[in-house]
Amino acid sequence: MLSDGPGLDRVCLVVADDREQFYMSSADLTREESSTATARLYGNVVEELVVQGTHMDVCTRCMTADVNQFNSMCRRWLDLERWT
Repeated sequence: MLSDGPGLDRVCLVVADDREQFYMSSADLTREESSTATARLYGNVVEELVVQGTHMDVCTRCMTADVNQFNSMCRRWLDLERWT
C-alpha cells in the first residue's frame, strides 16, 4: 500500500478469480464478504489485476514472479522501470 498522507492510501489490488471460494471455505466468510468488491474497500484502488487460479496458486505465482502483469505492475509502482 502506498500513502499520500492520512486517509489517502493507494492500493494495487491483485485477486484470484477464485477468490470468493477460498475465503468462504477457509475463513467462513459470506460470498459478499469474500467478494472483490469488498476487497476494494482496503483503500483507494488505483490499479486492479485479476489472475486466473485459486487464491493460493495466485499468491505463489505472484511471489515467484510467474505472472508477467503482476511483475510489470510492481516495477511501475516501485519505480523500477528507470533501472531497466
